[in-house]
Formats: sequence, C-alpha cells, structure tokens
Amino acid sequence: MYGRQNEKPSGNETKQNSARKKLGLTEGLLIASIPVCAYGVALTFEMSYCWYFGIPFQLIEISMVDIAKALGLLTFIGFFVFVFIDLISFFKDIIPFTLIRNFIKVVPLLIMTGIAIFCFREAWEEWAPFASIFILFAAFNFLLPVVSHRKIKGYINKLNAADELDDSVKNLSDWLSTQVRPHVNIVIASLFIAFTVSYIAGRAFAMRNTYFIVINNPEEKVLLRIYEDKFICAEFNRTDGTIKNDFTVIKLSDSREIAYHWETVGKLKLIKHYQHPRSKKYKNKN
Repeated sequence: MYGRQNEKPSGNETKQNSARKKLGLTEGLLIASIPVCAYGVALTFEMSYCWYFGIPFQLIEISMVDIAKALGLLTFIGFFVFVFIDLISFFKDIIPFTLIRNFIKVVPLLIMTGIAIFCFREAWEEWAPFASIFILFAAFNFLLPVVSHRKIKGYINKLNAADELDDSVKNLSDWLSTQVRPHVNIVIASLFIAFTVSYIAGRAFAMRNTYFIVINNPEEKVLLRIYEDKFICAEFNRTDGTIKNDFTVIKLSDSREIAYHWETVGKLKLIKHYQHPRSKKYKNKN
C-alpha cells in the first residue's frame, strides 16, 4: 500500500489527469446552459426580423413557444453535427487526413452559405457576404498551399507542408484547443451554426413573407408582429409595398373589439430615409 503511493503515475494516468484539468462542459453544466442558448437563438431570430422592419428591439418579448422552437433547432443541428462527424470517421482510412482536416474547417461556412442562398434566393445582396467569406476561406485552405509551397511536388504533400507550418505557429486558437475538451469545440460549432441560421431565418422570413393580418381600427394598418398581448402595427402602401416606421402598439387588454382580416398584401419593406412629419428636419425642409 505504502509502495503504491510512492509510485509514479503511468502514461495513461498522466493523460487522464491532464484531460481532467482541461476546461470543459460537464453534463450538468451543459444541460443547464441549454435553456439559455435556446433563449439566445430565439432572441436572435426576433432581432433579425425586427431589424428588417425597423421595429424597436425594446418591444421584443420571448415566449415559451419561441424557446421550444429554438430547442428544436438546437437539437436538429446537434444531431446533424454528430452524424456528420460519424460519417467523416468512415472515410479517414480512404481520404488523406489533411484533406479531411481542411474540409472540416470550411464545413460551417459551407452550411451557412447554402442556407443563406436557399432562404434569400434572388436577393443576392443578402447571401453574397456569406458566399464571399466561404470562397476566400476555402481558397485559403485549398489553393494557397499550392502557391506558397510550389516547390513541393504533389497536392497532398503541399497541404501537409501547409498544415505543418500552421502547427508550428502558435496562436490563440491553438492555445484554446489545448485547454478545452474536444466536445466543447463541437458545442461551439453547433451554437455558431444555430445562431447564424436563426439570423438568416428571421431576416428571410421578414423579406419573403406576403401574408399578413390587416387591421381596420380605425385606419388600415398591417400587423407585423405579436408579442404576448401586443400587436405591433404600421401604416403601409399597397402600391409599392412600403411601410413607415411610425409603429402603433395595440394591447388586446385595452381594446374591446379589433376588426382584422388575413390578406396577401405582398412583400413589405421599410421606407428608406423616411422622416416623421412632426420631426424638426421635416419641418425645416418645408
């Protein structure tokens, strides 16, 4: 017993002790952080939607239904990430590791770009930034080694040389990779995808939605969003599909009767450089 205490730890014990010292998410902490992350994803969707129409963020309220939807999105993305990792493991003996490594780096941006193109479609100015970042990052990982290591023969050898050079240069990401457990990186990647998808979905839904509630109480206004018992409404022009940022908040508890109907009014957008008639700048111009 005494001799066992004086023995030096074996190699496996040393690796286990160093792994315990790494920063990581325990099961309890991970479960406790899920509602907070779901709230953040739901809030990102609402902020993206309101940003497009110019609705003040102070009016946003997150309900339990919104959090439940965000939990569903997080569950789907987490399942997709783990399935993707399992699929990659099947090809590790067939495809060179350096190709797999560089492909994994660009996968999150590839997913973001594909979702942005699918959601925005003809609105190329919305998905162009995602595509530009993806192309630049993919070129940096797959094409730059061909130029920087042109003296080395073979494309795979060039990628290996670029990876060795990257590993020799220590930066913040390298330090973090040694301090956190592997599953933490998976969680961070999943959250990055979830928040970005939530932003894209919120803005795309605001841009492409054509079916709104129109309220006649007393003037005709379009209902943009419902938060708890509050209707966020705005005046709109049927001809060009524009709305003014003079929002009206109607509380159901304060209103006895509200006349409304569903209508296909078309895509709506905020008037650019619109000024309220009571503003000082507007009065000075007139």
